[in-house]
This record gives sequence, C-alpha cells and structure tokens, in this order.
Amino acid sequence: MRTTKLKSYFLLGTILSCTACTQHETTEILDKQTHVEHSRAIFDSTDEFLKTYHSLAEMTLEEQKQWIKSKNFTSVIELEEKGNITDIEGPRAFKAIFNQDLEFQINDSVIWYNKGDLLVVSTNGHTQFNKLEKTYPTFAQSEYKIISDDVPQTRLDHGGNYRGNHILQYITYGNYEYRYIAELSGHYIKYREGMDLILDAGLFLSLRLDYRGLPKGKWTNNSHTERDIYYDLNGIAYFTNGNHSGRFLGGQFHSFIIDNRPKTGSGTIENPMIRVITPITTDISSNDRWYIQEIKGNIYQQLSGISSTRLYVPTFNNGIIWQ
Repeated sequence: MRTTKLKSYFLLGTILSCTACTQHETTEILDKQTHVEHSRAIFDSTDEFLKTYHSLAEMTLEEQKQWIKSKNFTSVIELEEKGNITDIEGPRAFKAIFNQDLEFQINDSVIWYNKGDLLVVSTNGHTQFNKLEKTYPTFAQSEYKIISDDVPQTRLDHGGNYRGNHILQYITYGNYEYRYIAELSGHYIKYREGMDLILDAGLFLSLRLDYRGLPKGKWTNNSHTERDIYYDLNGIAYFTNGNHSGRFLGGQFHSFIIDNRPKTGSGTIENPMIRVITPITTDISSNDRWYIQEIKGNIYQQLSGISSTRLYVPTFNNGIIWQ
C-alpha cells in the first residue's frame, strides 16, 4: 500500500486587494528606466484562480495552450517545452498559470512564485523590481511530490504488494526504443475562507513517453510523437496523516478517458484521479499524505494507429495496478 508526503500550499485570500481591475485578461506595463513587465493572467478572485487551476487540470496540453493564448501571455509550460529550466514545481495545470516572470494576478494583487512561496509583491497591478531585496506577505506556499521510491511509505499492518511509482515499459519500433511511463503524484492546497482553513487535495495520474535512438542513445521526453492512450480505473484513496489517526478523507473514485475510447495526444498526459475539498481544524503537517488502498483497471499506450506497439500496464490480484 502506497502513500506519499505532500507539500503545503497556503492561500491567504484576505490579503488580496478588492480593487476592481479595468483589465480583464492580461496586463502589460512598461517601466522605461528599469524593467519591462510582461503580460500575465488575471483573475477576479481567489475562487476563480482555484477553479481555473482545476479546469486546466482536466485539459490536454493542447487545450491548455489554447487557454494561455486566449489570455495573451507567455506561460512557464511554453518555456519548459522549449528546453528552458524554471523553478516552479507542480502539476502542469499549476505551471500553466504563471508567466515568464513567475507571476499571475488577482484583481490588482500581483502574485510571484519564489522557491515554493507565492508572495503578494504588489497590490496596485504593478510588479516590484529587485523583488529578492524585500519581504512580502504570503499568498500561498506550494510543493508538489511525485510518489516515488525515495518517499517514506506507510503500508499498514496487513501490508500490500508494493511496486515503484514509475511503471516502465519498453518497446522497439524502427530505429528507436520507446519507454512508456505511468506514475502518480500528489498536490494539495490549503487556503483561508473567512476564518476557516480549507484543504484542497488532488491525486494525479501522469502518462508519458520517452525515446532514444538505437543502439544506446540518451533518453529524451517525447513531446511530439502522437500516441493513443486509454485508461479506465477504479480505486480507493485517502488523504490522511502519517499514522492514519485522523484526516481520513476521500474514498472511492472512477477515472477514465471520456467514453472509454482511446485518446490521441502528444506530450505528457496528466489527469486528476480524485480530489478532496474540506474544512480542517488543524494545520497540515509534513506527515500528511495520500494513502492509496488500491487502484485497479486498465491502462495502455501505443504509437498512434500502430497496434503492434500497444502495451498494457501489468496488473496483479484481479486487475490491481497500485496498492
């Protein structure tokens, strides 16, 4: 049975400016002496920001790019796709919201990502220059954890058939070797709503494709080769503290590609499996994590239209994939 520690993500919505913004989508301001501000996504409220994040999590990469284009800004995920390294850790849907300055905006409050902290650097719609030289109020703290072999596991007394998070499958086609990867990750958000502390936690499934030239080239993520993807999964997962004495939140879920038909796409496919939203009475600790009782069903990937390259993720014990 598998669990993972997740990092905290703390929203203080009360610090945001309520001043109405006359610009609805993005803003671009020029400081002729020191700096050029780049366009950024603008939201009317913390609630709109959260709803947009979760809507983006349901989208394909291509759909996310269309959303970014409609907001007229350059996103972190576009930079990373071109090989640039950024400092943001999180699901792709989370990264999609930030521009090249690692900023977005709620009303007139500019939010800046810095080493896991989301800070309010301005409440007048103008970014701050030399941001590292100042101290700012915290809007959020965010961390994201891939469930992997080096994360402490809580397996309960009756145990379980443990397997590593990265399920790797290899196939050779033409002059290349391909590696299909299925993995789980966890992300949670906590934020203030009035006097209440709210937990918003999500468990994600990622499916990706790496490739290398034969005989022994370097493995590279394949963001351009189209492939057919299918999954239909049932599971039981909970967000809980490390010793399972509290916060046993969650339950059964069913996650699948729409209409149970193969989905053609390129790049990493990343979809939420289960989400929990609930008030909590105590703060999140480093021991809080996703506890996976079981995930069972079917997953396969193949190079688009080439059935000979299809591989199903192995199962055991009546279709269980993760336990």
